[in-house]
Amino acid sequence: MIATLRPKDLDRYWIVGSTNYNGIDAIIQLKKIPNDNKIIYTFHFYQPYIFTHQGASWDPDKTYLKVLPYPFNTNDMPAKPNRSMNGDMVYNYEHYSEKASQDFITQRLRIVYDWLIENQVPVICTETGTIASVPKKYRDNYFKDVFYVMNWYGIPAMIWDLDQTFKIVEGDNIPLNSITNWINGFK
Repeated sequence: MIATLRPKDLDRYWIVGSTNYNGIDAIIQLKKIPNDNKIIYTFHFYQPYIFTHQGASWDPDKTYLKVLPYPFNTNDMPAKPNRSMNGDMVYNYEHYSEKASQDFITQRLRIVYDWLIENQVPVICTETGTIASVPKKYRDNYFKDVFYVMNWYGIPAMIWDLDQTFKIVEGDNIPLNSITNWINGFK
């Protein structure tokens, strides 16, 4: 596609993503587009997905799973829903302690960092966030860790907040502390 489009616009920067909702495992399957230094590669970061999408009305398994803490804390874990869940959800719930931490986020984003270094290309995270139903303190903790690690690896990020299904501002119109700190980090 780029080979067809590039001759029509030699100056434009193009943002190129991959399959599987621009996930990390998909971006690292991309090959660098040869002879084009105006490509920015993108990925989305919603990991651990069981946390960022808990209570999502469009996902029958996640609809019933709510108030997962971030970072993981045994005492704050809700009981597994008393209903049938698919195998992926059962696995993610049972292994949540391994994924709800800054270490996990660091490991996942390290994959992107290694890929961008290997390919010597710019990379941007064009979506990250948590669904608004996640308690404010957990969303704040999550953003703090995600932004810290993204900044550490030099990966710019954008927050998904379309229609406030994924929320960064509370009812008082004040952003989460982690969002304010992230923004102020650019001064």
